[in-house]
Amino acid sequence: MGFKMEEITCNKKYQEHTLIKVLGIISLTILTFAGVAGAAPFAYVTNIGDYDQRGPNVAVIDTATNNVTVRVPLGGGWPVGVAVNPAGTKIYVVDSPSDSTVYVIDTATNKVSAKVNLGSSYPARITFNPAGTRVYVTKQHDYPDIFVINPATNTLMAPIIVGPSTYSIAFTPDGKKIYAANCNNNTIYVIDATTNKVTANISVGDSPYELVVTPDGKKVYVANAESDNVSVIDTATDTVTATVNAGVYPTNVVIVPLTDSDMTAQSTGTNSNVTEDIGVEETNLSSEEINAVELNNYSDEKNSESDNDNGSNENDSSKNNSTPGFGLLVSLTCIYGGWKFRKK
Repeated sequence: MGFKMEEITCNKKYQEHTLIKVLGIISLTILTFAGVAGAAPFAYVTNIGDYDQRGPNVAVIDTATNNVTVRVPLGGGWPVGVAVNPAGTKIYVVDSPSDSTVYVIDTATNKVSAKVNLGSSYPARITFNPAGTRVYVTKQHDYPDIFVINPATNTLMAPIIVGPSTYSIAFTPDGKKIYAANCNNNTIYVIDATTNKVTANISVGDSPYELVVTPDGKKVYVANAESDNVSVIDTATDTVTATVNAGVYPTNVVIVPLTDSDMTAQSTGTNSNVTEDIGVEETNLSSEEINAVELNNYSDEKNSESDNDNGSNENDSSKNNSTPGFGLLVSLTCIYGGWKFRKK
């Protein structure tokens, strides 16, 4: 009876948390993928309908103009989760509860290209692994497993057996381990991503809803909603190494990675010498070398304009195949080559 009451409380808290986090009059979830092949990003917004009385759909927003360019219709139900594959070519939307379907949207055409039927279940979240070779769908309520989808065939694979009310999952950067939070039994499951087997159970605070792995893969931070703290897990030993008092009802956690300048400052203690060296070399550039750099930049801009004109009727993300930073790389190469020539 005690377990049942805990489960009811957990589900109630999860529903409250979900309402706070994703529910709105227009949209439930906003997903933006940017920097795909250097293209302008698009935002895919799942919603339960719009003011024109259309049913559940995904609004595609061109972030350059902030206009909805198209709406991708879904079936019945309630879209509760959305994920994009690492390549930026597919959007996966999970519907719940009446439909219990995963819709696969092709970002080149903005049309549903496949559907995965999840049967009678209550899906909660949907996530890609870092390699984009597997899709994971967690479940609400008493369902003790996690769906696993093969995106190459859009078919269901053997599920991962965990405990009821396992909602949030996160991957180590190398994709080898999965950490899954169960708010019912206050446990973090450690899952081998190759075998999909639970290898360890880690006890944390009360009602762990959200968790995140640090970019270096060394720690997991878990927001515990009922004991008002954050558990810190060492991924090498899979043990809790710290508990941080974070405030009342922590509901989510994200990690902001170090910038390049932060890492440089930490590794060298200062960047003044680097700046001075660069300044000296730049003053020795000849006019021919500077003109070469400017000409290359102009060529890159013209090529970019040509690509944009050719792809005006389709998403930039599917047409622009240039490598980000390529022009900068060539420019730096020209500068370095000119400097070496003068040194000789």
